[in-house]
Amino acid sequence: MARADALLTFSTRRGWRKWVAVLLSLFVLGALAGALGSKIADVEKNNADSFLPGSAESTQAVHIAEDIFGSANKVGLTIVFTRTGGLTDADKAAITADGAVIGKYVVGQKSQAVFSKDGAAALLNAEMAIDEHQATDFVNNVKALRTAVHASAPAGLNVYVSGQAGASTDFFDAFAGLDSTLLMAAGIIVALLLIITYRSPVLWVVPLFSAFIASQAAAGLVYLLAKNDIITVNGQSAALLPILCIGVGTDYALLLISRYREELHAYEDRHEAMGVAVRRTFPAILASAATVALAMLVLLLAELNSNKGLGPVLAIGVAVVFVTMLLFLPAVLVCLGRWVFWPFIPRHDSALVTEGQHPLWSRISGFVVTHARRVWLATAVVLVACAFGATTLHIGQSNADTFTKKTEAITGLSALAQHFPAGESQPVDIYAKPDSATALVAAVKGVADVASVGDPQ
Repeated sequence: MARADALLTFSTRRGWRKWVAVLLSLFVLGALAGALGSKIADVEKNNADSFLPGSAESTQAVHIAEDIFGSANKVGLTIVFTRTGGLTDADKAAITADGAVIGKYVVGQKSQAVFSKDGAAALLNAEMAIDEHQATDFVNNVKALRTAVHASAPAGLNVYVSGQAGASTDFFDAFAGLDSTLLMAAGIIVALLLIITYRSPVLWVVPLFSAFIASQAAAGLVYLLAKNDIITVNGQSAALLPILCIGVGTDYALLLISRYREELHAYEDRHEAMGVAVRRTFPAILASAATVALAMLVLLLAELNSNKGLGPVLAIGVAVVFVTMLLFLPAVLVCLGRWVFWPFIPRHDSALVTEGQHPLWSRISGFVVTHARRVWLATAVVLVACAFGATTLHIGQSNADTFTKKTEAITGLSALAQHFPAGESQPVDIYAKPDSATALVAAVKGVADVASVGDPQ
């Protein structure tokens, strides 16, 4: 117990040790971990089976497509052509010529132009290569393809590059810079809350900086674990990690700094004040961190691989933040001294705060103890009332509802639905043993709503 207490308050002691602790932490966490954390995109796995359930039939189909048919890292591309009043001969010639135009952008075979029965639309299907670690190259290729087919279209012919490739490009554009935007928004909101809470134009920088250091350290650790195939990280978990670190980091900082400010009234030596603050806030911060980390690890029981991989990544973030806020943050605060609370600098005056008491919280805790039954009943009623909202919660969105505005891919899908049977651009792939191909085709043709069945490959 004594050793644990000594380790806990090591960075708050007098002398040069705390400065060494701060400088080493800045070097190791900031430089080394930050450099590793910046590479986290290199170990992301964003292919389909990284998100789908491992036991799902569709996941098995993805593996078959990759292992047998060489369809790994390919996404479907659909180009839709429409003209009000019907396609002209010039349109049809241009559409046929576009088959050659797109040849340098696609991989494998591309379909011949398919014309709708109403004569007002046509489509071309193909596949584009994608590297899950080089998404920018894929997006640039799709944009170059869009420019090429738009440029070659006769006047009045509507052209939409759609399908999975088009939708993925629109998603990429919609989410471009989102990580930095979310991080900046979170930082601004947290900064405002800290300024209001501490009433200091200086103090808010310290916990926010500590939380940022923790997020970089967590990203570096996640990178090392993912690189060695110990955990799986994707774009979703990589984006959520820094947001979580800043959120829980500032939460723990609030607990520690509030207690530290109170102890500065009771102790003239700021080192003693911080030592007491760390020891007395440690149980609360530990309980909070353990609860959140264990809650994140529950995601290991999820069926979706994306959710299953999210749990360990976020749990690591919480653990790193916990250590940072109990060792790094106290050392920084003690090094800076009392002035960091300017303009409301806490002065030593034991008469202001009696041991174990605080004017406001003493009244609140006294009310809770005196009226315990009424407090928990009222709290339970409020929580149950709020929980009723979950009964009307609906999840899931169509592709069109995913975007806040009409994108080219979504407009193309809408046009496709008006002129072609459902699934024309993204047919269902069915995998079976070669000797059952004939029986399989016959069985699929007998399924309701199946418009057509292609020849087995």
